[in-house]
Amino acid sequence: AEASRGGTTEGGGTSGSTPSSSSLLLGESFFSSHKLARLRHYTNLTYRTRPRPTVFISKHLNIQDPLDPLNNLGRSVNFAQYHRICHAFKKGARELKEAITRHPTPP
Repeated sequence: AEASRGGTTEGGGTSGSTPSSSSLLLGESFFSSHKLARLRHYTNLTYRTRPRPTVFISKHLNIQDPLDPLNNLGRSVNFAQYHRICHAFKKGARELKEAITRHPTPP
């Protein structure tokens, strides 16, 4: 008789039965409605996202995404990073020019 009320069974463990919905303080409808409300809240991401731009937004460094023409791949590059990248390209071009002039291709 005790096993049917969630007590211990003859083997000493607890029975796997759960309390009936009539013995719960809050019914299943309460939990299911609140579960749905939480699910709707956490799956509704519109309050976290910004509206998608309708034009290409120009920044310090502009690299157009070939798959999405409105996406600027360089949008997160700030002014200091832009100058660092420009310096690296100029240095690379200078070293490539020096390497080509030192070792000309044979005719």
